[in-house]
Amino acid sequence: MLYYKNLLVAGLLLTVFGAAAQTEENTKLSTISLYVAPPVTTGEVSEAARSMIEEKITSLITESGIASAWYNNSFVAEPKLMVNGVQTTAGGMRNIMVADCSFSIIIKQQNSAIIFSQYSRNIKGSGFNKEEAVSNAISQIEFADDKAAKFIENAKSKIISYYNQNCELILQKAEKYRSMKEYQAALSILLTVPEEATTCYARAQQKAPAVFKEMQNLECKKYILQAQTAAAAKDFDNALETLSWIDPTGVCQAEAKALIKKIEAETTDDKKKQWQFVFKALDGTIEIGKARAAAMSNLTLYWMRQQSGRTIIVN
Repeated sequence: MLYYKNLLVAGLLLTVFGAAAQTEENTKLSTISLYVAPPVTTGEVSEAARSMIEEKITSLITESGIASAWYNNSFVAEPKLMVNGVQTTAGGMRNIMVADCSFSIIIKQQNSAIIFSQYSRNIKGSGFNKEEAVSNAISQIEFADDKAAKFIENAKSKIISYYNQNCELILQKAEKYRSMKEYQAALSILLTVPEEATTCYARAQQKAPAVFKEMQNLECKKYILQAQTAAAAKDFDNALETLSWIDPTGVCQAEAKALIKKIEAETTDDKKKQWQFVFKALDGTIEIGKARAAAMSNLTLYWMRQQSGRTIIVN
């Protein structure tokens, strides 16, 4: 079952659709990703200091070739900062406070709570008050050492192993959602299998088009109506995004093409290329497999964005 709680924002986006299909990051759904959980802290830690921790971990993850997931997915990096004590020392005109802290990160698989990798270190910071001292300690966190690199590599390796070892269960879960006609949930499972898990990725990619095609036969009329409503309200970006979900060989392909031609004249020049790309995808000018992959990914991304305020654990 999908579990829901606390959705953030970013993830896969197909830049070929331009602004109409853009979100905060341009990350493929099939990229290994980690959700950075809000830091667990003890002692008086300001919100700004907590944000600094998240930013540092996000930078570590992205610079290591792993995506920072915008949704709370199966794999999470959980940071913890413990303020062990704060001492006051004499320092010229004013006393200085020194914070002694312990910092750690664990990367785990949420369903099983199995820890894939761990990192920890002690840090100290100073300031004229406790908040300054703790913030200064956090600013000392750097990940340039071999220990941090090994921490990420261990996590990456174990995530790939997780998909390879549990592929059958993952595909069965997707099939369960397909049988319940919860197609977006099924696609969110299939399309987030990382490319590095080569065998499982290939199997998931092979199954996804059939799920998408089945969903199109049932729901594409609804997408056409949604696009028509958006276009009537001059909300052309939403109209374009909705039309980008249509299967190029599906039952609504002709209606989608006709709607694009009808409203393209009302769009601004800088948007015309986006409309033309979607039209070409539906018209067969773009290779069918690529056009279908784009439509599947756009629709799945949209669905995941709509789970605002929830966690999506897709595997």
